[in-house]
Amino acid sequence: MAENFKKTMFGYSKKEVCEYILFLKNDMERKLSLLEEEKNKEIEAMQQEIASLREKLSEAETRAEKETEKVSAVIVDARRFADELKSAATAKNEKEMRENTERNALVEEKIMKCSDGVDEIRRQIKELLDKTDRQLRALDEELQSVGKEPEDTNVVAG
Repeated sequence: MAENFKKTMFGYSKKEVCEYILFLKNDMERKLSLLEEEKNKEIEAMQQEIASLREKLSEAETRAEKETEKVSAVIVDARRFADELKSAATAKNEKEMRENTERNALVEEKIMKCSDGVDEIRRQIKELLDKTDRQLRALDEELQSVGKEPEDTNVVAG
């Protein structure tokens, strides 16, 4: 898109450059939002799975109270499985949270770099406008002085 900027008298169209920067910002925010939604859905699914497993574990405990020692061994295994699943889910969640935090930091860094770039472009455009203004004033003064020069009346006819 940057190659398609219209050129104006003093460089690229400021409006188009600003629109492009806004487009990039919105696109990054949209992608980040989609990523967060995806991760939130995964977390929700894991939480539902954990809730479901906890419910199954509770049912198994109730049956265990009515059953023999053999059933008690199954309950112990079920608890271990739920704990491992919870630990795995928690570890995965923590890892994904760290990754999201790192991605957010990178996105923020990119946004800051873009913002710095915009500030630099604005500074350069201002310098260019100031220089052009000085040149135009000098040319205007030169044109005005040409019109005010006295005509040479001492021309020798030959």
